[in-house]
Amino acid sequence: MADSVGLGKTFTALAVIKYYENRNKSVLVLCPKKLAETWNTYKDNYVNNPIAADRLNYDVLFHTDLSRPSGTSNGLDLDRLNWGNYDLVVIDESHNFRNGAGTHANTQENRYIKLMDKVIRTGVRTKVLMLSATPVNNRFTDLKNQLAIAYEGNPEFINEALDTKKPIDENWRNYHDRKRSYRTL
Repeated sequence: MADSVGLGKTFTALAVIKYYENRNKSVLVLCPKKLAETWNTYKDNYVNNPIAADRLNYDVLFHTDLSRPSGTSNGLDLDRLNWGNYDLVVIDESHNFRNGAGTHANTQENRYIKLMDKVIRTGVRTKVLMLSATPVNNRFTDLKNQLAIAYEGNPEFINEALDTKKPIDENWRNYHDRKRSYRTL
């Protein structure tokens, strides 16, 4: 979900979270640390929680927690956390995951790879809801890497979901080929 700031992405995500929780599903919100107070407010019994009656119960962790091998974050023990047990992962500021695997000269494990390996591909079948007020990326590859999160990095999943005439990887290659040919003109 991508639109301008203040148009309701968070409240839409909260409705999706409530839908999953009503079906006894486990939910994780991954956000930058600066947004933790907002996400914690909507699930805690605070006087300034406008939806306190909904009794939401999701975990809130930070993007940077994916890079941490241990410790405590937002009241959760990362050593004991079952990352693969989330049915829904809401990623606020999802554009922070635009630099996927293999896009850096140093291909060691990064947050993107850990998100894919620890959370999305492991354990229960995980759905992903990505939120961003920055829908315009610097490179087309940035968008490709964000979309890969939604289909577990397996292009067959997105081909099936979108019912494309050509495989999605062929579409990505065609885009890059056209982009290169325009530069040489």
